[in-house]
This record gives sequence, C-alpha cells and structure tokens, in this order.
Amino acid sequence: MGLEPTRLAAHDPKSCLSANSSTTPRAQIISVRGKYVNNWYNVAFECAHRISRKSSLEVILGRVINPETAGKERTQLTRAVTLALRELMRQTEANGATRDLAAFIAITLETVAGTIDPSVAAWEKRGYWVKADHFRMEWLWTGQIAHSMRQAVLQDEWGTVARLSVQIAQKLSTVKLPQRHRLGTPWVGAYERLKVINKP
Repeated sequence: MGLEPTRLAAHDPKSCLSANSSTTPRAQIISVRGKYVNNWYNVAFECAHRISRKSSLEVILGRVINPETAGKERTQLTRAVTLALRELMRQTEANGATRDLAAFIAITLETVAGTIDPSVAAWEKRGYWVKADHFRMEWLWTGQIAHSMRQAVLQDEWGTVARLSVQIAQKLSTVKLPQRHRLGTPWVGAYERLKVINKP
C-alpha cells in the first residue's frame, strides 16, 4: 500500500480527547506519558547513536530534560520529526525504511512530550497554573499521537500511519529546517528497537 497522506481527509488530533472528559490537562498528559516514557527514553537513546556525535539531538534523546533548556530541545526534536515526516511521505510502499521512519517519529514525539513538564515547572512554582495547563494542552497531542503511531507501525496499519502523519504535519507546519541541520538519519534501526521494548 502506498503511503499517500494527501488522499486522506485531515483529522484533528484533538479528537483523541474525549469531549466530555473532566480530567485536567495536567492529569491527562501525565497519564499518557507515564505509561511509556521510561522505555521510550531508552529506545530514543539507542536511536540517537545513529546521529553524528556532534549532533545536539543525540544529547537531547539520551538524557533527562533540563528545565532551563527544554524549549530549545523541543525545537530540535520537532525539526527531527519534520525531517522524518518528509522522508516518510516520499515512501510508496511499506518496507524497512518506512517502519524505521514511523517508529522514530513515535519515539521522538514521546520525547517531546517529556519536555512539557520541565517547561512549565517554573510557572507552577510561581502559581501560574492556568498558563501551565494551557501549555500542557497545547502539546498534549504529542504523547497521544506517539502512542497511536507506535501501535500502528507495530501492527502494520499503514493507513493509520498515513493519517497520523497528516495530523503531525499540520501540527508542525510552522517548523522550519535549516539547510545545514546536521540531523543525519537518526531513524535507522528504530523499528527493531521499538519491537524490543514492546515485548511483554
């Protein structure tokens, strides 16, 4: 099956949330992220070794997020996702490269979700709860789509992968890649690592 997201109707990631849910944004993102973040950081660290040692993405994926640099790290991670999306949308069939790309996108989005709490920690200390919750809601989609993408690639649901790719592209439409981004091809081997952590 060819991956042609342009044939798919745009789907709003917010539909992942229950319209009647009374759970606070903070509780939702913690719930989504808490189940997977530990394993995902381990996989992300291994994926990072595919990048040049000089790449800052390797450092970001391989350690706990620093609250003071979370914003810059989130920018680097979203650029990596954008690059992987471009490559994924060029694919015409499901193969090893396609699986690596989709797995890497899921891993990196989960890492992005992990930057949210450190980013709002300072606001919460100062009592800016509304601002913190608004920011969490703005980025809540990253953990949700990461989980959906993970399940889709492991189950070879390429229609779902294509649909999710459209959603991600819409969310990251303002992300710009510099001509000399030095990101390399960090997705190589991501699928095999994803299968390892998915084992019971």
